[in-house]
Amino acid sequence: MPIAEFPKEIFALLKAHRSPESYAAEPAVLPRSEGAAGSADDSDLLQRGEAAVEDAFRRDCAVLDAAGYDLEVVFDQPSLKRVKVRKGADSIGIEWALDSAIRYFPFQEDEELGWTLSMPDLAVNKALTTAYQGQPGDVVEMIFFHKTFLPLAAIVWAANGKDPRWTPDRLLDGMRRHSRLSVPELAPYFPDGNVDHPEIKMEFLAILYKAEELVHQLPPEDLGCFYLEPGSRRPAMPDLSRIGDYIRVQPAVGGVWPAISFDLLLRRQPAAVVRSFLSEYRSF
Repeated sequence: MPIAEFPKEIFALLKAHRSPESYAAEPAVLPRSEGAAGSADDSDLLQRGEAAVEDAFRRDCAVLDAAGYDLEVVFDQPSLKRVKVRKGADSIGIEWALDSAIRYFPFQEDEELGWTLSMPDLAVNKALTTAYQGQPGDVVEMIFFHKTFLPLAAIVWAANGKDPRWTPDRLLDGMRRHSRLSVPELAPYFPDGNVDHPEIKMEFLAILYKAEELVHQLPPEDLGCFYLEPGSRRPAMPDLSRIGDYIRVQPAVGGVWPAISFDLLLRRQPAAVVRSFLSEYRSF
């Protein structure tokens, strides 16, 4: 689905600076939904190395400043820069952050974002972020990944390959600790306040419980891999009765599996799918 208009303006200006060394890691829902009036959730621009973070931050801010946007630096450290970008009533948060070179699939060139991570790599990054320092929006996005892309069990199973410190159980425990929600914190998704946040939390806890059951059934020697269907090569939660049929993909520097179609790696959901997903959690 198309990016909302204000973020689209920003990405159009910064697209020329994106490359496999400086790439976008968009949130799963907000930039491609209507979002809150006049605002959008943070968009991450990831770099390989602190010097690259500083360089991208300065170049991108110079472009935005020259284009007449108001910039407020809200966090400035070597490995992480955070800026609030405003013009009129519209605003968006942008982060320039350090990322590991370890990933599962190659970067994907995108006509709107420049370069971005594949959907499986985005899901893994979101799982690690949610477990470590999760925000309410991360919970919504993990549910979205689970329901529209790949079951959470398969995502946390693979995430250990990118960061071995995070076992599936530890990831799920971290997500559980960061599952507190409130109406104001969910405003970017439900700007009118019409949201059943207890329902979101209950569903998320149920997803975590089911994922915990499933990961304990997978072969320990496969920990850290994505399973791909042998025919379609789509990432999947494996059917244990034919576990030997699946292709295993372990991560490596730069990604390891180029022979897979762009559409499978970056499957954007249509606007109607996002609206339908969010409508499930409205209070009536």
